Amino acid sequence: MPKKRKDGYLRISFMYEGKRYYTYGKTMKEARDKELKLREELAAKTYQRGKSLTFSEYCERWYDARLCSSPSGQTLKQYRTFMRYSAEAVIDKAGHTFGKLKLVDIEYQNVLDLQKAMKSKIGRGGNPLKTSTVNKYIGFVKQIFESALTERIIQWNPAKGVKDLKRIEPKARETLHRALTLEETDAFFKAAAEAKDWYLPLYEFMLKTGCRVGEAGALKLSDIRGGMINVKSTVTKDEIGGIVIGDMAKTEAGNRKIPYNKAIRAAVEAQKAANGIMFGNVVRTDDRIFKAPAGGLLLENKVNKHIRKLCKATGIERFTSHAFRATFATRAIESGMKPKTLSEILGHADISITMNLYTHVMENTKAAEMQLVNVGI
Repeated sequence: MPKKRKDGYLRISFMYEGKRYYTYGKTMKEARDKELKLREELAAKTYQRGKSLTFSEYCERWYDARLCSSPSGQTLKQYRTFMRYSAEAVIDKAGHTFGKLKLVDIEYQNVLDLQKAMKSKIGRGGNPLKTSTVNKYIGFVKQIFESALTERIIQWNPAKGVKDLKRIEPKARETLHRALTLEETDAFFKAAAEAKDWYLPLYEFMLKTGCRVGEAGALKLSDIRGGMINVKSTVTKDEIGGIVIGDMAKTEAGNRKIPYNKAIRAAVEAQKAANGIMFGNVVRTDDRIFKAPAGGLLLENKVNKHIRKLCKATGIERFTSHAFRATFATRAIESGMKPKTLSEILGHADISITMNLYTHVMENTKAAEMQLVNVGI
């Protein structure tokens, strides 16, 4: 009998000549069809003949193998996006796509052509893809070839020597994800209060805790206990784009405890009061605290849309919700919080991430304070 996994996929397993094989599908028919095809290939002794596989066909085999490790829905969705965009990229004037090239025939130049095609691809908003995004796609392609190399389908990785594009755009932490100045913070929250923005308590909560939108959106009243906020879940997307609450935060380190102080409590109480007025909820410990205006799960793009409107109204340079996290971290560093403490509160998987931020903030602080030095000349 097919076994249903946590991510909703059905898994069929069977034995063939003493070895176990697996197939997966969103429906029973998809899983069975894959099983029949695999059995036919095994019987015809063609399954191991990877030399006939195109890049797209091998990606599908690679993807099915990844399902065995039960990755998150968001990771699966990302794999699918990488697979689709890489395969559909037109790499020459004849209109050939990268996905239709045979795996064993792909050369270094083909990967360079793919990189060039991805660089000129138009993304969301009508702008070319960022160099960091193109580098992620090429990194994925390298991973695919490494897998094929391990299986001895190819003799070498044609993408290995392809270098990342040099970043030409300013880093997000300097623009959309930047730490807000005290003046920007005051102006923004004043405008949000005057506009009676539904998300005002959420903005305050993120600014005072460093939590991400998804983490705040998954937070229940029962997660606040013993003077601590227990961050252990996040709002995320599954493979088909559905919005769900994940069992785990972004990383294992993301499962963390944040001290619950008076300032944070004020934001939570404001949201609870707003929920009572809007939804007439009977408060239960399993209630989510921060909700969308219609009562559903928080969507980061919707929150950012509200932020954009307030930025436009106040003349503040546009930023995203992630800026509240950066602002919290910056103010914490300026107040003297130790890197280790900040790392644990932010849920960074590696303290080096915190130290990079710490160094960046301290450099800016030194530059600003040097302007105040009066040497009497």
